[in-house]
Amino acid sequence: MTMFTKITQEKAGIIPSSTATFCLKKGGVQFQINGNPYNIMALLYNAGGAGDVSSVKIKGSNIDWLPMSRNWGMNWEIGTKLTGQSLLFQVTVSDGKMVEFDDVVSIDWQFGQVFDSKQNY
Repeated sequence: MTMFTKITQEKAGIIPSSTATFCLKKGGVQFQINGNPYNIMALLYNAGGAGDVSSVKIKGSNIDWLPMSRNWGMNWEIGTKLTGQSLLFQVTVSDGKMVEFDDVVSIDWQFGQVFDSKQNY
Protein backbone atom coordinates (compact mmCIF):
# COMPACT_ATOMS: atom_id res chain seq x y z
CA MET A 1 0.00 0.00 0.00
CA THR A 2 2.79 2.44 0.88
CA MET A 3 4.52 1.96 -2.47
CA PHE A 4 1.23 2.41 -4.36
CA THR A 5 0.56 5.76 -2.64
CA LYS A 6 3.85 7.04 -4.05
CA ILE A 7 2.62 6.64 -7.63
CA THR A 8 -0.90 8.04 -7.16
CA GLN A 9 -2.71 10.64 -5.07
CA GLU A 10 -4.75 9.65 -2.04
CA LYS A 11 -7.98 11.59 -1.55
CA ALA A 12 -10.15 11.02 1.54
CA GLY A 13 -8.80 7.51 2.04
CA ILE A 14 -9.48 6.48 -1.57
CA ILE A 15 -6.66 5.76 -3.96
CA PRO A 16 -7.97 6.13 -7.52
CA SER A 17 -6.62 3.71 -10.08
CA SER A 18 -7.68 3.63 -13.70
CA THR A 19 -4.93 1.46 -15.12
CA ALA A 20 -5.87 -2.09 -16.01
CA THR A 21 -3.00 -4.53 -16.28
CA PHE A 22 -3.08 -7.39 -18.75
CA CYS A 23 -2.41 -10.63 -16.91
CA LEU A 24 -0.29 -13.24 -18.70
CA LYS A 25 -0.74 -16.69 -17.16
CA LYS A 26 1.19 -19.88 -17.79
CA GLY A 27 -0.96 -22.90 -18.54
CA GLY A 28 -4.62 -23.11 -19.34
CA VAL A 29 -7.73 -21.98 -17.54
CA GLN A 30 -8.71 -24.69 -15.07
CA PHE A 31 -12.19 -25.77 -14.07
CA GLN A 32 -12.97 -27.52 -10.78
CA ILE A 33 -16.41 -29.15 -10.81
CA ASN A 34 -18.24 -29.23 -7.46
CA GLY A 35 -21.81 -29.41 -6.21
CA ASN A 36 -24.31 -32.22 -6.68
CA PRO A 37 -26.17 -33.69 -9.66
CA TYR A 38 -28.82 -30.94 -9.54
CA ASN A 39 -26.60 -27.93 -8.78
CA ILE A 40 -23.31 -27.87 -10.67
CA MET A 41 -20.65 -25.42 -9.52
CA ALA A 42 -17.55 -24.60 -11.58
CA LEU A 43 -14.62 -22.89 -9.88
CA LEU A 44 -12.34 -21.22 -12.43
CA TYR A 45 -8.60 -20.88 -11.87
CA ASN A 46 -5.79 -19.24 -13.80
CA ALA A 47 -7.81 -16.98 -16.13
CA GLY A 48 -5.43 -14.63 -17.92
CA GLY A 49 -6.09 -11.59 -20.08
CA ALA A 50 -8.20 -9.03 -18.24
CA GLY A 51 -8.41 -11.68 -15.51
CA ASP A 52 -11.83 -10.82 -14.13
CA VAL A 53 -14.50 -13.13 -15.49
CA SER A 54 -17.77 -11.37 -16.33
CA SER A 55 -19.84 -14.30 -17.65
CA VAL A 56 -19.74 -18.07 -18.05
CA LYS A 57 -21.88 -20.37 -20.18
CA ILE A 58 -21.89 -24.16 -20.00
CA LYS A 59 -22.88 -26.74 -22.61
CA GLY A 60 -23.37 -30.44 -22.07
CA SER A 61 -23.04 -33.03 -24.81
CA ASN A 62 -26.86 -33.44 -24.68
CA ILE A 63 -27.92 -29.84 -23.99
CA ASP A 64 -27.34 -26.42 -25.62
CA TRP A 65 -25.51 -23.43 -24.10
CA LEU A 66 -26.87 -22.25 -20.73
CA PRO A 67 -25.76 -19.19 -18.73
CA MET A 68 -24.24 -19.82 -15.31
CA SER A 69 -24.75 -17.49 -12.34
CA ARG A 70 -21.91 -16.11 -10.26
CA ASN A 71 -22.13 -17.69 -6.82
CA TRP A 72 -19.13 -16.04 -5.18
CA GLY A 73 -15.70 -15.02 -6.43
CA MET A 74 -14.80 -17.29 -9.33
CA ASN A 75 -17.51 -19.87 -8.46
CA TRP A 76 -20.20 -20.15 -11.14
CA GLU A 77 -23.28 -22.34 -10.75
CA ILE A 78 -26.28 -23.73 -12.59
CA GLY A 79 -29.27 -25.70 -11.34
CA THR A 80 -29.38 -28.14 -14.25
CA LYS A 81 -28.52 -31.84 -14.20
CA LEU A 82 -25.43 -32.31 -16.38
CA THR A 83 -23.97 -35.52 -14.96
CA GLY A 84 -23.07 -38.13 -17.59
CA GLN A 85 -22.30 -35.45 -20.19
CA SER A 86 -19.03 -33.98 -21.39
CA LEU A 87 -18.91 -30.25 -20.63
CA LEU A 88 -17.82 -27.21 -22.64
CA PHE A 89 -17.50 -23.64 -21.36
CA GLN A 90 -17.66 -20.14 -22.85
CA VAL A 91 -15.86 -17.67 -20.59
CA THR A 92 -15.96 -13.91 -21.14
CA VAL A 93 -13.65 -11.52 -19.28
CA SER A 94 -14.33 -7.84 -18.53
CA ASP A 95 -12.66 -6.53 -21.70
CA GLY A 96 -15.23 -8.49 -23.74
CA LYS A 97 -12.92 -11.24 -24.97
CA MET A 98 -14.67 -14.63 -25.02
CA VAL A 99 -12.93 -17.97 -25.27
CA GLU A 100 -14.73 -21.25 -25.87
CA PHE A 101 -13.22 -24.18 -24.02
CA ASP A 102 -14.28 -27.28 -25.97
CA ASP A 103 -14.31 -30.77 -24.48
CA VAL A 104 -12.58 -29.63 -21.28
CA VAL A 105 -14.53 -31.93 -18.98
CA SER A 106 -14.78 -35.55 -20.12
CA ILE A 107 -18.01 -37.54 -19.99
CA ASP A 108 -16.81 -39.58 -16.99
CA TRP A 109 -16.10 -36.59 -14.72
CA GLN A 110 -16.64 -36.70 -10.96
CA PHE A 111 -17.33 -33.91 -8.45
CA GLY A 112 -14.14 -32.43 -7.01
CA GLN A 113 -12.03 -33.03 -10.11
CA VAL A 114 -10.00 -30.23 -11.72
CA PHE A 115 -9.68 -30.07 -15.51
CA ASP A 116 -7.03 -28.07 -17.39
CA SER A 117 -8.23 -26.53 -20.65
CA LYS A 118 -4.67 -26.14 -22.00
CA GLN A 119 -5.70 -22.76 -23.47
CA ASN A 120 -5.89 -19.24 -22.06
CA TYR A 121 -6.43 -15.62 -23.07
